[in-house]
Amino acid sequence: VNAPLLVACNLMSRVSSGPVKERCINGFFSRWPTPTAALNANPNEVLPVLESLGLFEGRYRSICDVSHNFLSLPEFECERKGDFKFHGIGEFGVTSFEIWARGLGLTLHPEDRNLASYCDALRRVAKKGGDAGGDAGGGVGGGGSVWQTPAADLSKRAAGAGGVTVKPEPMEESDEEEEEEEE
Repeated sequence: VNAPLLVACNLMSRVSSGPVKERCINGFFSRWPTPTAALNANPNEVLPVLESLGLFEGRYRSICDVSHNFLSLPEFECERKGDFKFHGIGEFGVTSFEIWARGLGLTLHPEDRNLASYCDALRRVAKKGGDAGGDAGGGVGGGGSVWQTPAADLSKRAAGAGGVTVKPEPMEESDEEEEEEEE
């Protein structure tokens, strides 16, 4: 389960400057490291952290939408349409969720060149008999922000498993930078 991934995808959309993305994403997660903190954040305090990204109202709405659903659903899900379609999370965000949260990287063939390259690399490693990152999605693990649904956290603790973390890798500018912004 990885809601921070969706928040980061939303914050990265329609922004070409890598340093701006990195500064804003790191600034946001250092101040509001949990979905509860994000929901309780004063928008006037979030604005200066994210304002250089532009589209603040839509981005903030997306953060709140993802955070609220993450905290209220027994099992967090993200989809392109329907009940689990979140404001501001488009094709890139949903495909990223499918790769890293669902572990589908070996089976997907994304249109975005960066995601496609990552999935191709996973398949090459798997074909050679190597470890594709410790799970079917690859790349999951290593220090990052952990957001788990309360129900998932309890069931994983009972099963003796740990949380899911993501350590982002630098990416080239994406073909899909223009994540959809819903009205």
